[in-house]
Order: sequence, then structure tokens, then C-alpha cells
Amino acid sequence: MGARVEIDDAVASRNASTSCRLCGHGSSEAFTALPLVGEHEFEYRQCRSCGLAQLAATPSMEELRTLYATQYQPVCGEFVTGRRSLLSRLREVNFDLVARRIEARVPKGRLLEVGCGSGVFLVAMRRRGWAVAGLEPHRTSAHDLRTHHGLDVRAGMLEDAPIEWGPFDAVALLDVIEHLVDPAAALAKVRALLRPGGVLILATPNVASLEHRLFGRRWFALQPPDHLWLFSPDSLRRTVTMAGFDQLSLAASPVAYAWPSLCRYFRSRPPSGAFHAAMKALTAGPMGLVGMLQSAPANLELYARRAP
Repeated sequence: MGARVEIDDAVASRNASTSCRLCGHGSSEAFTALPLVGEHEFEYRQCRSCGLAQLAATPSMEELRTLYATQYQPVCGEFVTGRRSLLSRLREVNFDLVARRIEARVPKGRLLEVGCGSGVFLVAMRRRGWAVAGLEPHRTSAHDLRTHHGLDVRAGMLEDAPIEWGPFDAVALLDVIEHLVDPAAALAKVRALLRPGGVLILATPNVASLEHRLFGRRWFALQPPDHLWLFSPDSLRRTVTMAGFDQLSLAASPVAYAWPSLCRYFRSRPPSGAFHAAMKALTAGPMGLVGMLQSAPANLELYARRAP
């Protein structure tokens, strides 16, 4: 989804269950995180068994629907109107790697991106010969992608997608699953939209990453209260397997959040424009490599097949 939402403190007032929603384990430990703006701490509860972390107080589906439809700003927001930037070009390079991994698993066909944001991934996949469609809760972004890029992007949440829109050969949720109130229900809907043998692509921050250990509550990828869930490799595999997918594969991801995390750590506002994008690229390389060598990358990238 690549975006953030500001939720008033009064909204996030519901306590999470003491048992893990994924594995049922009753023992958890707490850690704190800071939002992208402000110093108000939020608490996550992380299962000691599977590693899944849940925001301790979460907004409802209705509150999230309203907020995502109107308030958040997508990464590379200028791209929706056809303007490219250094950051959008860097994202295109990463998406080219993702595309090759998809095409190694399924022939080119129909692809749906859930939470397509500024549309960089959809445009990149269309350029490679895919028939693409998108679902985007932010109404203005969805409209601009239809107008300026001629994309089949519908405004709404995943549950709004009609089953007859499918079947798709591939469905991608890139930086989306951590935002969803009910990831299991969302993956069930994705499964219904995929043809048998179709490919699911997930990307999400790794709560068990080296970067999280280094930067603690100021790690950029935490982003409460937008990120309701934070997955470990084990909990992401379990979630996807329980939703009816097999042939799971976790791929090495070059994505890292070192530069914005450093800015947060030293409490400095990241500069905008090309310098910011360049620093993200320069720091992502070495941090991404170290994370992968430690088997603790900053970002999880998972591919799976819809079981028959």
C-alpha cells in the first residue's frame, strides 16, 4: 500500500485478544513503536510461538475504510499523474526483479494488484505484457490512475472486488497485508479471485529483521497505527498455508528501511526529492545484504500457488 494514515487516539481503543489469532498460543511479549509523526508510543503484542505481532489497540474496518479512502498519501504520489521521479525509477528496478520471479512461476496473463497506490508496479507489469488491473481504496488515486495511465483500477477495499472480476493468474499484495483488519479473510478472498495454480505475491516488513533489532521503536517499517500486523517468516508462512496456498517460497528481498530509520533515530526530517531517494538506495544496498546474510532481511517477499 505504501502509505500512512493518521488515526486519532480515540479511534485506536480496542484491546487485542491475549491469545495469538494465528496459532492460539497464550504467551506473548510486548514491544513499543513510534508513529511516523509524533512521539506517542503504541504497543504491539508478539506471540512467543509463531512470532506474529498485533497492534494492541486497533481501529475497526469501517474506520479504516474511511481513512484510506480519503487521507493517506501513496509513495511516489507524483506517478499517478504520469510524472516519474528517481524514487519511482528505483522502485521500477525492484519491481523488475519481482516480475521475473512471478514469470518463473506462471505464464504472463491477468494480474491484479490489491492496494496499487501510485501504480508503479501495474505500469511496470503492463510494459512486460501482462493484462493488469488494480484495486485501490484511495478514491483520488484510483481516479488518476484511470485518467492518466488508462489502467483498470477500481476504488475500494478487497472485499469490494466481485468474484466475477477474476480469475486472475497472479494477485499481488505489496506492503498491504500488514494494514488489513483480518489477513486470513483477505487471503480467502484472494484465493477466490485466483485461478487454480495461480500465484500469490506478498511483500511485508519482517518483524524479526536485523533492522528492527537495531532501530527498535524508531524502525521506519513499524508505522503504527497503520500497520495492524507485523509478520515473522514463520507467521507469514503459516498464514498463507492456512488460507489454502502451497508451494511457498520466501525470496531474498533487497528492500531496506535503513535511511528513513536513521533519520528517525537521530530525530531529523528526511530531505525530500532526489537526495532522499539516492540515500535510500545507497543505504539499502549494504543493509539489505547484511540482513540477508543474517537470515533477517528487512522485508519479506513471499510467493505461493493457489492449491486446487
